[in-house]
Amino acid sequence: MRAIALVALAALVSAAASPDARVKAELEARYETMARAFAARDSAAILALRTPDFCIHYPGGERDSAYRARQVLNYFFSQNLPPIQVRYRIETLTVLGPDVAVVDVFQKGSRYQLLSGKARLVEHDVKQRETWRRSKGTWLLASVDDIHDRHRWVDGVPVDPSKPFDPEARPFKAAEKP
Repeated sequence: MRAIALVALAALVSAAASPDARVKAELEARYETMARAFAARDSAAILALRTPDFCIHYPGGERDSAYRARQVLNYFFSQNLPPIQVRYRIETLTVLGPDVAVVDVFQKGSRYQLLSGKARLVEHDVKQRETWRRSKGTWLLASVDDIHDRHRWVDGVPVDPSKPFDPEARPFKAAEKP
């Protein structure tokens, strides 16, 4: 009898956790699709993962509309050489309703870029908040904000992600948090 009660309790706990776990699995699949699209340099596939009103809010208060974000994506592909690798890790997930989820995500990527006349390995990582909306049963990325903890390396050397590349610059050391 006790075993039956434990199985029933486990089923209740699993059912309670199931909706968020299901959303997380669905979003992880979307991130994997996005990673493959970046590797393929397929801007159409990336844009298909976004809502028509997609926007990015930058730390300095600037905002990119869907149109401007599309231009930035096209510029990214024009400036970067394969292989392009981007990986995402969901750190927290908040399901706000059946069709809205907010994710704190850690993004890590690498690609080659012509800098100072040489193809150089550029790596980055960043944490940001992303809001996803489900439309017609499909999760689409609606916005990116709270972009923080940005890091960039060129040929393994840390550089200031907010400044243009300078091959003569000393390795960048981010200020410590107070």
